[in-house]
Amino acid sequence: MKKILFLALFLAITSILVAQNITTVEGVFGGKINAITGVQFGGVSSDSFKIIIATESANSIFYANAIIPASGTGIRVDSFKVLTAASSSSGFGSNISKIAYESNSQTVFFISNGSLYSASISATSATNVSTAGYVDVIVKGNFIYLMSSAGNNNTFYKGTINSSGAVTITSSNTVIGGAYTSLVAGKNNKLYAFREGNDPQAVSFANNFNGAGIDISTTTIDAMPSLSSTTSWGAMGVFGDGSVFVGGTFSSIKYVAKAASFNTVYTTVNTGIAGVSGTNINFSDPVAGNYFVYFGSAYSNAK
Repeated sequence: MKKILFLALFLAITSILVAQNITTVEGVFGGKINAITGVQFGGVSSDSFKIIIATESANSIFYANAIIPASGTGIRVDSFKVLTAASSSSGFGSNISKIAYESNSQTVFFISNGSLYSASISATSATNVSTAGYVDVIVKGNFIYLMSSAGNNNTFYKGTINSSGAVTITSSNTVIGGAYTSLVAGKNNKLYAFREGNDPQAVSFANNFNGAGIDISTTTIDAMPSLSSTTSWGAMGVFGDGSVFVGGTFSSIKYVAKAASFNTVYTTVNTGIAGVSGTNINFSDPVAGNYFVYFGSAYSNAK
């Protein structure tokens, strides 16, 4: 009996010592997707693109190519690979929720604890580009747009990205009292900032995306009248015809509101789908005269 008790005690102590000596984080594939982006690339098909996702896992950022053969038959999504420079072993992990990608330099940009970082696909470490309390980032062509937050004020930044992925900030503009939470690249080729919550609001920037990028010095405040103040609005999207969509949650049900333009009356739809609001609304228009609207697990196949 004494030998059995001694053996059990020895095994228990050994297990504790072994457990205390485990110091490395295992590679975890999975967890909720916090952010997703995609960029087209040439060489195979105009519809082939790279997918980049940030997840609630130790490895955080993953990327893969979605290849559509020139024949147009089928689609192949390559295996997802880890962006080593953004893993927990590199000092990051599951808290990354804002990402962007510049295809010419193959550089991933991401925000962690208010700082903007960059890393090429093959890099083993990330570069701290700037620290300014950033809350969102968008890349369009070789231009980068950033938004920082300080209390109820936001500062917007515009910069360029060179062939090596290095960023040069060229202009900035501070908007007082907006408390905006995300940047939105509209399908109508315009840039917006969105304020989530029970009193949503947007700001529009002057011109369309062009060879010189968006002019961030001129802004217009866009109200969203008739939206329910009991719904927590968390996402905004703008289609090519200027139609505005806002998505949110009330009583654990997803709602989507649509208006022909800002400052007009919104029509709100109860999707009947349970869940909390995501942070983005996206579109596809495979058929002339119609388009699909995607809001997380809710979507419309008729505008």
